[in-house]
Amino acid sequence: MDAWRPKDGVYAVTGRGFNDRCLEFGDTSIDWKNNSINGGEEECKINRTTDTAPGELRLDLTCTDIERPTPHTEIIQLKKINETTLFLRETQNGKFGRPGAQFAYCPAATQKAYVNARKKPQ
Repeated sequence: MDAWRPKDGVYAVTGRGFNDRCLEFGDTSIDWKNNSINGGEEECKINRTTDTAPGELRLDLTCTDIERPTPHTEIIQLKKINETTLFLRETQNGKFGRPGAQFAYCPAATQKAYVNARKKPQ
């Protein structure tokens, strides 16, 4: 089985408002080098990545956010739609309560601005 991994960078929910969401650094960002996936005010460390089927991943996470600063475990499932689009479903408080959504990779200008904004001052 070929291992699929989405590209590092910023993703936003597809559809109406996609470009505006990207300009605000999207709805989620993936950073494989630092084993993290973040969205909104939630930051998650990827503890384990499991290929569940071709083009499908399960991420076991330890997360913190503004409402829950104590680390807690969650799961994200990712499914490849095409080279720039994926379907993301996540647990909340350990349960899959929401249906998930389609996310697309934001344009190059957003990716560059995001990388520059995250650079540490020297």
